[in-house]
Amino acid sequence: ISGRFRRDGIAVEAGTLAVLNRIHNPNALQIGQQIKVPVDPVVAVVEKRSYAMMVFVGESLLRLYWVGHGEHDRTPVAEFTVVEKQPRPQWTAPDGNVYPYGHPNNILGEYFIKFQHPQFVGFGAHGTPMPETICTMSSMGCIRMLDEDIAELFRILPRGAKVIVRATGS
Repeated sequence: ISGRFRRDGIAVEAGTLAVLNRIHNPNALQIGQQIKVPVDPVVAVVEKRSYAMMVFVGESLLRLYWVGHGEHDRTPVAEFTVVEKQPRPQWTAPDGNVYPYGHPNNILGEYFIKFQHPQFVGFGAHGTPMPETICTMSSMGCIRMLDEDIAELFRILPRGAKVIVRATGS
């Protein structure tokens, strides 16, 4: 269903439809069953001061997550676009070493959502093996999330969605 809407230019994921319609088992859908499909964009807003990420469909709040972000204010205030979603990602450390998924030095967890910006590169959202760093400034700049939260965000945030990072709760 989501693929059909994406072909029509509506940025939506199967997970977005599942959350909006409280569908826990997609195999239980019935022919002719009506479902809600968002025509407004799905947008994530990160408020650095409150360590909150809010996911909206238009003006309606869909989800709220607690996050960590960049140590020494390394997470830029900017508007990003989701360009890639990587399950089981490898991680390239600042020193250039590449760690495959599952390696003890790979800090990304199960999922990485890659952000694009004309000036800022290398940013995204990912899980963490250090849940105690949520609601802290401790990453190298990416948005850190609890593993179950990034798994859900991975399902509901479509490619092409905007991710807006704000300095305050305003």
